[in-house]
Amino acid sequence: MKTFDIVAVYVMFQEMVGAGLVLVLIALALLLAVVGLLALRRALKAGTFARQARLPLVVGVAVWGLAVLVLPGMTFGSLGRLSGPVDWSILLVMGFAPALALAAVAFSVVVFTGIGERRG
Repeated sequence: MKTFDIVAVYVMFQEMVGAGLVLVLIALALLLAVVGLLALRRALKAGTFARQARLPLVVGVAVWGLAVLVLPGMTFGSLGRLSGPVDWSILLVMGFAPALALAAVAFSVVVFTGIGERRG
């Protein structure tokens, strides 16, 4: 079970789905984009965008920091093996993908549940 990691899960899923894996990923990305845009439209109409964007911003920054620490381990590397500015810049940019995705989900949840709106 030493070789059972996220890469193995990805390869097994790719074997099961085949060429449809790309379509599944595109469908998930489109669903996330549509829900995020609906939430953004709702927040802008209500005038509560600034208040409701705080929590997703914190979530995004936290996930980005965690991704920067975890991503080298997913490739069986470590932070110590990053030797130059190109390695570090690519790692920092790669960390934005999960951060943006989870920040979009957090923003949608905040807008649709009404967290951050003033009551009264």
